[in-house]
Amino acid sequence: MASLAYRADISGLRAVAVLLVLFFHVGFQTFPGGFVGVDVFFVLSGFLITSIINRDLINHTFTYRDFYLKRIRRILPVLLFVLTTTCIMAWFVMFPGDYERLMQGAGLSFLSFSNFYFNNITDGYWGTKAESIPLLHTWSLSVEEQFYLLWPAIMIGLFAFISQQFHRWILLGATCVLLLLSEYMSIHAPNSAYYLLPARAFELIMGATLALFLPKMRKITPTVNHLLSLIGFTGIICTALTLSKSDVFPGVNAAIVCFSTILILISGKDADNQGVVNRLLSNPALVFIGLISYSLYLWHWPIIGLLNYMAVDKTVPVQFAIISSSILLSIFTYYAIEQKFRSVYIFSFKKTAIIFLAIPFVLLATSIVYVKETNGAAHRFSSQGDTLINTLLSQTYSDCRAPYCSGSFENKFSNRINDADFLVIGDSHAESLEGFVNVLANDANQRGAVLSHGGTPFLIGVERFDIGRDAVQPTFSQKNKDKLDAIKTFAGDTVIITGRYSHYLRENSGDAFYYEGDDTNHATSIRNFKHSFEETIKQILSLNKRLIIVKDVPEFDIDRARCPILGDMLGIELNCMESMPLSDVLEQREVILDFFEHINIIYPEVHFIDMKALSCDSSSCYLERNGVPLYRDSNHINYIGAKTLGEIYLETNKNPL
Repeated sequence: MASLAYRADISGLRAVAVLLVLFFHVGFQTFPGGFVGVDVFFVLSGFLITSIINRDLINHTFTYRDFYLKRIRRILPVLLFVLTTTCIMAWFVMFPGDYERLMQGAGLSFLSFSNFYFNNITDGYWGTKAESIPLLHTWSLSVEEQFYLLWPAIMIGLFAFISQQFHRWILLGATCVLLLLSEYMSIHAPNSAYYLLPARAFELIMGATLALFLPKMRKITPTVNHLLSLIGFTGIICTALTLSKSDVFPGVNAAIVCFSTILILISGKDADNQGVVNRLLSNPALVFIGLISYSLYLWHWPIIGLLNYMAVDKTVPVQFAIISSSILLSIFTYYAIEQKFRSVYIFSFKKTAIIFLAIPFVLLATSIVYVKETNGAAHRFSSQGDTLINTLLSQTYSDCRAPYCSGSFENKFSNRINDADFLVIGDSHAESLEGFVNVLANDANQRGAVLSHGGTPFLIGVERFDIGRDAVQPTFSQKNKDKLDAIKTFAGDTVIITGRYSHYLRENSGDAFYYEGDDTNHATSIRNFKHSFEETIKQILSLNKRLIIVKDVPEFDIDRARCPILGDMLGIELNCMESMPLSDVLEQREVILDFFEHINIIYPEVHFIDMKALSCDSSSCYLERNGVPLYRDSNHINYIGAKTLGEIYLETNKNPL
């Protein structure tokens, strides 16, 4: 079975791809679209795998046994080592529920289904939940491995039923159809599009298509080769420099990267006539990075994910520490594991299946069951740490299990709007306010209900426009119309509204408040927000309801809520930066606070509650009050923290209910 000719420029291109991903994840602002490195990998995988399968089918030497034996040797040894190491490191820092999810992710990564899992448990690849999942990056491995499971059978089917002269044209047509599907999914189901094979298949099949076209291409002149390589490399770098997480992706934007990769593969096809970029990519330093690129991809994100989980600021020294440690670990696993199991420890198919499939499956399954049965291995924590965790994770009345939750405190909330004396309406910050309002409700002996949708502040008439996707968010106005209808029908007399307003009014929020025919620039968005907010106030007041507006809690730059608990786990004193200057908070909220002053003058009957006054003093704002952690992430307060703020409020203020 003849080997495919080795191309050093492909190894160099792998280096560019993995470095773009690494620099992006580390936080280098120069490459806001560095995630396109993964798309380069997809094209290369489709190209190389199809070249191998096509050659073997033509020579009648293809067997599933040999194909999957090579894939197992290539993928699993180092993957299992990284999964094991990550789970061991996470044992010392991750909370029970998070650790249980990590173990499930490890198991599904091994089974090549982690992309489905992460699509289900995260709020999108760019969401705050995703950035601290140490095995999140295995979604792309699962996409490739699912392709490897399906593609040999598809190629065998083509050879069995269709003449070879039509194969490449069929794949070209499939690429076009799948690109349309990817663009559709990217707009209408962006989270699934990012994670799942149907929206990514065109990238792999684009590489596969080239694998069938390339051997039949005529020799290209040196000048054209240089031009193709320059255009291709420019396309990859420009997308990495200009795309961002707010852009529609994958779809057409990914196709630009994929086509650019195709051009580089074409311009390097003849060893004696390569383009200028292909020659540069064959530089020994880049080739070496390309050789360790699989290990480097596997190692870099667990390091970053765990640091994100621990709320470690990615300062320049930390960034370079991440890069250097990732490279050193990659060199180690490349020589000690990858190379050894490719060329030294070569086992039969049966022995390989036992060592790399059966035994790891049993060990992972046993570990997952153990962690689940022990509630995320909760015994790792001291009683103090357990109390802090219960507080931080508390989101509802039933979660109130810490010692400072004792006493008479009834849950005054239900889903029955008809029985409610008041409604709390807004985005996810309205839901996180429940503990605060429940204190007021207990004091006033009233019952209430919460109507909230994440990312959906209560604004009547206006649309929320996703600038990156160049589209109106489809359910925004309908959700708010439903909330207004609820106000009209409920018999109570009080409406409480709140939201993450200062965030929505930031210039870099990625969204705009939009009326049809308007621009989506920042100034227009602020104007539309203010107009819609006033219209919302008018509508509520016209229904003879009392209106309470809650000014939101201060928002921290990153999630520091876990820090004190991590210190308890590790038995060390961490610099948790448990406060931020009041001046920073005021600057952060300047636009919304000025607007609220205007509302206070125009509508004196509207009552305001300032949460900032409860968690800040004259100089700083704090993560805890009276020894109780207030937050569950960078901007949401936890239930018990909210309850504590409610008690502090009633000490010096009249109950507005």
